[in-house]
Amino acid sequence: MNTVIKPGERVLGIDVEDVRFYLDAPLETVPDSTHNTVLRAAGSLSGERLLYTLTQSGFAYVFATRESMKNPLPWYPYIKPEFLEQFGTLIFRDANTAVYRLNR
Repeated sequence: MNTVIKPGERVLGIDVEDVRFYLDAPLETVPDSTHNTVLRAAGSLSGERLLYTLTQSGFAYVFATRESMKNPLPWYPYIKPEFLEQFGTLIFRDANTAVYRLNR
């Protein structure tokens, strides 16, 4: 992933705090974020508005555990299958994780 991330791009992570994955790009997760992060506001959005909010904040990738994607919590709309099918491209998957590039 480090070979395709461009300067200024960020990674949105879901339940990946304990995953051994080395990134050069900034990784932000809801538990490790500040109270005024865009991720908290994004939790109530969907569709194109969600995509716009994330990409305008520099998020280019979604990195999640496959377990978190099985039954996404309501405040993680960016890992719902319908969002990723329409607005994401799978670029990596292994037994435990998946990485999607957000389509701009």
